[in-house]
Order: sequence, then C-alpha cells, then structure tokens
Amino acid sequence: MKHTPLLPLALMAALAASAAMPAAARAQIVTGRPAPTPEQPRAFLIGLGVSVGTVGIGLAGDVAMVRGDRVFSGRLTFQSTMELGLTPEAESLVVSELGVMYGRGRRVGKANWGSVSAGLALVSGDREGETFVTVGIPLQAQYVARGLPHMGATLSANLNLDAPFASLAMSVRVGRVP
Repeated sequence: MKHTPLLPLALMAALAASAAMPAAARAQIVTGRPAPTPEQPRAFLIGLGVSVGTVGIGLAGDVAMVRGDRVFSGRLTFQSTMELGLTPEAESLVVSELGVMYGRGRRVGKANWGSVSAGLALVSGDREGETFVTVGIPLQAQYVARGLPHMGATLSANLNLDAPFASLAMSVRVGRVP
C-alpha cells in the first residue's frame, strides 16, 4: 500500500474551493471584513456651507468618504465674532479648525443619509489680539437630503482647552449620497 501525503491534497482542495467561492467571500477571508455590497455603498461627498455658533458666524467645508457604514472625513471651519454694536463690550474671537474624523453613517428613511463622527483637530485662533494653537476633539452629526443639489445640516463641536465651540452649518454638497 502506497502512502499519499495529505498536505498537497488538502492544499488542492482549498484552492478548488477558493476558486468556486464568490469574490466577496474571498475578500472577507483575506481582510477579515466583508467586502462592500449593494447594501454597503461607497460614496464621496464634498460640502461647503455657512455656520452659526457659539463663537459667531462662519464658513464650514468638509470632505467625506463613505464605505459601508464607516465614514472617514476631514473638516475645515472658520468662525468669527461679528461686531454689530449690539453689546457694549463683545470679546473679539476668531477660531479656525482643521480636523480628521471617523464615524458611522446610515440611511435615514428611503433616500436621505446621516452620520456621527469624532476625531482629532488642530485649532488656531485669535482672542483679543493674542493668538493660540491647540489640539481639540471634533464631534459632528450630519444629515444629508438627497436631491440636486444635496442639502445638508451639520451640528458640530470642538472640545479644546483654549476656545471650545459648537455650531450649526447648512451646506450644499456634491457627490454621491450613500
């Protein structure tokens, strides 16, 4: 009786099973994560809007890459107090933020989309002529309505030691909504 090594037979069986396996299943085995499916869309959004917040009025821009329910985003905000003469001694404050965030997103209803993210940001500003630079924790919740153009509302905050702030931005977005 001749002895047949089991290892080559096992490898050949594994290769044959792998060839018959769908690409998504093979990707999950290799990466440990499921491959995107129609239920896990990929999308890329760019938004620009105006904001009103605890500092004053400002501009907000963001870029978001969506893969499945994961959201990778970057945000640039600029806020400034406006001297309208309504208060006798209003503090002059200008704050800008450049941040990166990670979060989760999902469809809201049949056509709209929302996400919640947090991350790390570089915050700089000028308070009464004194400049500061610090690191903060950006937080963001956003809602994007489908349509042309896509309209979005973003509630954001930055937790830092020098000038914590929060704002509500209304924006126009281009790209594909998941």
